[in-house]
Amino acid sequence: AGELIARLDLDDPSAVRKAELFHGSFPILGPPTAISGKVHQRCAASLNAACMILAGYEHNIDEVIQNLLNCLDSPELPFLQWQECLSVLATRLPKDLRNE
Repeated sequence: AGELIARLDLDDPSAVRKAELFHGSFPILGPPTAISGKVHQRCAASLNAACMILAGYEHNIDEVIQNLLNCLDSPELPFLQWQECLSVLATRLPKDLRNE
């Protein structure tokens, strides 16, 4: 931390605005959302947590990887993901096709 990794020579240094300190406060967070017990929703939450880790946020990496691997090992996962996608499209399908 604090090491110089690059130097820029600007054509017009006066065009750069200086950063201002934030003197406000962050909004109060609401209650945490509960993660469903369904495999496809746990998988989506774990995948989101993994993406946040890769984006630089701190999270328990071992726990996220373990949860993700447990979800991916579940044979129910593809069916539940398919069912979730189909539920979005079901109202647009012809009634005869929906009932099959």
